[in-house]
Amino acid sequence: MFKIMIILFLITFGYGNKFEKVESVVIDNTTNLMWQDNIEVTQYSENITMSKLYCEELILNTYTNWRLPNINELITITNIDNKRFIDKHFKYVSKVKYISKSKYILDKDKLWYVDFSSGNLSFDNNDKIYYIRCLRNTK
Repeated sequence: MFKIMIILFLITFGYGNKFEKVESVVIDNTTNLMWQDNIEVTQYSENITMSKLYCEELILNTYTNWRLPNINELITITNIDNKRFIDKHFKYVSKVKYISKSKYILDKDKLWYVDFSSGNLSFDNNDKIYYIRCLRNTK
């Protein structure tokens, strides 16, 4: 069911996003988002409070205005044709769950995440530990 949601989202909002790898980031020229893509995305995991703080304090490629993605943003980097379930432009990938800041509408104590080992989209308690991939707007 969730894979179907991802497919529909990608079709609706431009599955063929034009990504560009530049140093420690990947730029999505379609959504105007810049994604963190350094070794830390495969090593660092935290709860939601610390994840938000991590992104807010991140300095990467001289940029300081990083934030935690919402679930709609996080879905845009998935790639259902790729065995890693993330776009091929991303060099640093763990086959794990990456957290979003989006709350599950039926239970505010749960947050949405994407599992890049299976491509699944789901939700879990907000006190759990997940990996983090920060982003920033380019415009």
